[in-house]
Amino acid sequence: RTQFIGTNDMEVKEVDYENGLTTTAKYVVLPEEDFGALIRRTTFTNIGLDSVTLSALDGLAKMEPSGGKLDWGLKNMGRTLEGWMGVYHADDTLSMPFYRMSTEPGDSASVKIETAGHYCISFIEDPENDAELLPIIYDSTKVFGQN
Repeated sequence: RTQFIGTNDMEVKEVDYENGLTTTAKYVVLPEEDFGALIRRTTFTNIGLDSVTLSALDGLAKMEPSGGKLDWGLKNMGRTLEGWMGVYHADDTLSMPFYRMSTEPGDSASVKIETAGHYCISFIEDPENDAELLPIIYDSTKVFGQN
């Protein structure tokens, strides 16, 4: 593996000569926006002589929600805290999930509804076609099975 580090980006590149495949993952910050964002571009390149068919699953193993005082709760009662976490979709395609807490967790007489959250999108770049949004798998048990 080779790692490249720039001013606002970082890239990891792995060349698999046995299978004729180069994989790169490049991380860049989203500049000139009023919110923090990290972009990852994963690229697979066939460097062999034969054609290649790939199936890939790329992404985060877990995404933590936004809202409230979560540091203690995530460290000490993470599984219990999942009861307040929710995934909300912009439409039925499952391609734009919004991760947020339903309410601020805590032992209080008042309820504070959380509206802030995190979102992610994934798409395939194709120079001949428009970018196609891919469905997001947000339930880790669908990938890794039960804990």
